[in-house]
Amino acid sequence: MGKHDDIMLSLTTDKLTELLGDEFGKVGCWSNRHFTLTKPTKDWEIIETRNLLNEINEEDLEVKSLNELKLLLLKSQMEVNAKLKQNKYLFIKKTFEFPLIKGEGQYKVTKGFIDLIVHCKPFSRNGFSCYQEADNCIEFIIEIKKEKDFEDMGSVLRQIKEYREYYNCFNANRWESELSNKETLKRKYCVLSTKIPSEIVKLFSDEDILCLQLDDANVLENKKWY
Repeated sequence: MGKHDDIMLSLTTDKLTELLGDEFGKVGCWSNRHFTLTKPTKDWEIIETRNLLNEINEEDLEVKSLNELKLLLLKSQMEVNAKLKQNKYLFIKKTFEFPLIKGEGQYKVTKGFIDLIVHCKPFSRNGFSCYQEADNCIEFIIEIKKEKDFEDMGSVLRQIKEYREYYNCFNANRWESELSNKETLKRKYCVLSTKIPSEIVKLFSDEDILCLQLDDANVLENKKWY
């Protein structure tokens, strides 16, 4: 599989989880609330209980006792563990061939098309999350290249740096999804191919460009949890 369209068609939600998940850190059931599952409710500190009540999801605000709250948090932990077992620990939204537009009115110019934009956010529930940084959404700006494209490495590098410059402009047209939040959104520029020469990986990394390789992607069944 080396053709541009073949690579695009292979980028399912599972494949993107496989490729992008490590950018959030170690996968597992993260929480500062594990104490609620092992500590009797009579021993909970007042400040701990107040914080828990203030932070649970709106749809779960009907809990009427500490025991009900404990059961709710146990259910939340179980939901996270279920997502881990199903390899569904990232919410993912994507769009292909996004137009890179700068300016307005008669000055509006389409500079090109970004091959793929992906928004990713870890699954979380009432303080339990598949990653430690549960609130962050990462926007991956991805250019898809065939292996032979790297024979002209300079051209690939120039294109990504040019697109990065235009997409970062204050008046640029940016893609939005329900996962994105301007206050917590992080952005990463990437190049994706079946295989990228190691010397190019180092050079691109020095330019703050993430290299994603389909041939080296982790197999989800073998991913280690923390």
